[in-house]
Order: sequence, then C-alpha cells, then structure tokens
Amino acid sequence: MSGDDGRFVGRREVLAALGAAALAPTADEVLGLSGASAPSPEHAPMTTGEADATLRVRTYPRLASAADRWSGWSLATLAAHGAVGDALDAVATYAQSERDGLSAVDWKLEAGAGVSLPPGLDAPTLIERFAETVRERDPDAEHACHLLLWSEPLNFRIGYGYTRSDVAAAAEGAYTIANVGATERWDGRAVTKNMAIHETLHAFLTGEDAEAVIGHSCEHNLGAVRHVGDGIAEVTPMATAYAGRSTPMDETTWSGRGCRDPDAFYRHDGVDGVDEWRHTTELSEGTLDAAARYVEHQLTGD
Repeated sequence: MSGDDGRFVGRREVLAALGAAALAPTADEVLGLSGASAPSPEHAPMTTGEADATLRVRTYPRLASAADRWSGWSLATLAAHGAVGDALDAVATYAQSERDGLSAVDWKLEAGAGVSLPPGLDAPTLIERFAETVRERDPDAEHACHLLLWSEPLNFRIGYGYTRSDVAAAAEGAYTIANVGATERWDGRAVTKNMAIHETLHAFLTGEDAEAVIGHSCEHNLGAVRHVGDGIAEVTPMATAYAGRSTPMDETTWSGRGCRDPDAFYRHDGVDGVDEWRHTTELSEGTLDAAARYVEHQLTGD
C-alpha cells in the first residue's frame, strides 16, 4: 500500500491503516506474526551484509471503493499477502543454505494501493491492463513480481489465477494474478493462501528448473500430495488445483487448466480413497530446490 509520500509499505502498516483494533482478534492468524519481537515483514533480510540475490514481490488488491485507495485490503487479501511472505522467506532460507553459489539471499514484500479495472476481462487482458496501471503509477519501479489480488468469483476466464512470465524474462519483472474472490467463494482461506503462493512462485520458476529437479518441465509437478491420514491428502502450493482429478468438486471446486502429470509430481501418493483434501502453505522440497536454482541462476547481480 502506498503511503502519503507514494512509497510502498509492509504488512504491519497495512494492518494499522485498516484499523488494528478492529482486526486485532485475527491479526496473528492473518499476518503470521507471533508478537512484537517478530521481524518486519516488509523487508526481512537473511543477513546483515549485502545479498547475492533478493526476491522482490509487490501485492495490489482490487480496489473496492474509488474514494479510498486503501480499500480492497481485507482479511482475505491480507492473508494472501502474508502467505506470500512466508513462502519467500522459505525460498530465501533454502537457497542460502543449499546453493553453493549463494551466501546471502534476501526477500522483500511490499503492499500497494488498490487497482481499479473493469470486470469480465479474460486473464491475458486483465494482466496487461494491470501491467499498464503499474507502469503508469511507478515508471521507475524496481524489478519485481507484481501480484494482483483480484476479486471476481464468477469470472471463469480468469479462474483461480494466471501468470504471464517469470520475473527475469522482462526488464520490468513479472505480472501475475491470484483471484482471491474466487478461491474464497468456492474453496476457502487455505486455498486462497496456496494459490497466492502458487501464482507468485510461477514468477520464480522456469521449466528448466523443474526439469532439473523432477525430470519434467511442468512447474505444477514440483508440488507434493501426501496422504496424512485415513482418506486424507495434504496438498502443497504448487500442486494446489492440480492434485486431484481434472474434474469439478475434487481437490478444489474448480480444477486448474494448466499442465499436470500425477506420475511426474515431486511426490504424489495418489487419489484413490481420498475423501478429504487439506492444503498446507509449506513448500515441497522439490519446489524449494527448483526455486533456489532459479534464484542462483537468474537473480544474482539483480
């Protein structure tokens, strides 16, 4: 969210702007903060020195009221924003620990003012209009992944989300959409969080990274589907909307329309006998490995 001076702000400031007193009962759940000693989620460096690479993401909700540029920030969009921060932290920590070419990796997550665009657009058109808005608002914006937290539950041309390219593919970065309104309407908060992570991580992955880890170029297959109890399967973010059968009312109410191959997933324990699907924001080892490769190969020197 932009401050009065036009800057972007972090999750704590977003919460304060919305009214901490009103949201206090659910603040810890929404923002993933454990107390006053928690690090600022706006910029959580992994090291006190200069980073080899930084994962940068800016989030923008759909504007709910033209009279208030802060409108659009709700419990759902804040939860999605916070989940993305947790995922960035996990990738940065893993990359710094596991990649020999990286000694220090940072991440930066910022919240922007709401975006007003017409309803009913298809995904490629919406993402281009979103990109135009970001360019007009901040022509000198730093290289980042720009995530639109859209809200249009009945627009099946957008579905649950869409990502145009990875962040290194263009000088201005990447543009991606998570349709929070749809996931909240049809599946609930756990899927909302996972799809926000899912679409963001598409911007920090390529088919080559997936191929190196799982022998298959489909990025969705980097996810994991684990049986965690009798008839219960747990799904990680990159597998969300792709873990079950490609039919409605299975793992998610509406299935993803992109690539999938259950036999090529980093881990997939199968769908037979599953009658309950759970979603975890924890990233699979395969996702972490592929994203860390991307950070090392594409973001160093950024």
